[in-house]
Amino acid sequence: MEKDEIIKHLIWVYNQQHYFIDRHDSMAEKFINVLLVEITALTIVFTLIIQSSNATYFHYIILLIFIILFSITLIKLFLIIRPLSKKAINKKNEDIVKSENKNWIKNSSIYYRGIIAQKKVALENFQSPFDSYIKNITYENVKKDLVQQIFILAQYSNYKRQKLEKVVEWVIITSLYGLLATILLTLN
Repeated sequence: MEKDEIIKHLIWVYNQQHYFIDRHDSMAEKFINVLLVEITALTIVFTLIIQSSNATYFHYIILLIFIILFSITLIKLFLIIRPLSKKAINKKNEDIVKSENKNWIKNSSIYYRGIIAQKKVALENFQSPFDSYIKNITYENVKKDLVQQIFILAQYSNYKRQKLEKVVEWVIITSLYGLLATILLTLN
């Protein structure tokens, strides 16, 4: 492969990693929407029961169980969607980036933390951040930086995927219970 073909390919792979991360976030958001529709339906049914003065302890217990399941599942989903860059750079946490690779983030010319760090170093040394940044853009540096960022993003994507797979069971249980609770509340 020619140098420019290598860089084009690495940029494509880099963008694909972002695509996969976005897909995991999108799936988590869809699960959140399903849960929000269910809690809305359950709230409407429960409100109608209360207004008709037919609410019993049974109704309150059904609703309380759903709210607990809903809350736990929602928190698990929000933990998937949240940005994990702080977790990635945390020296004690190696779920996303191993400790020996943490410098890939702060030395990157692609990732915003690395760009900010490079600017800070240049200003501390009374250099132009622009000139300093441009000087670091060589074929080898760009290739190395892209590969490192691809590894980080791939691990990040895998981490999100694993978390999403674990929360699917909670979503299914909560959704089924929400449907069952809605039916029980309307029939009772």
